[in-house]
Amino acid sequence: MVESALKGRSHPELAKENDIYSGVITRWKRQYLDGKFHGTSASDTELRKLKLKICEL
Repeated sequence: MVESALKGRSHPELAKENDIYSGVITRWKRQYLDGKFHGTSASDTELRKLKLKICEL
């Protein structure tokens, strides 16, 4: 679900599909980018943030 949000799917759309509050997706996305879902290094986290920025552009 977080990866779908990172690829540009809207939080409200994902929330409705999964019957959760859209704010949860925002929190999960932030935690994912901070490397809290995986034992990632700082460089991996930075890479994810850059990929997200590219998707936003």
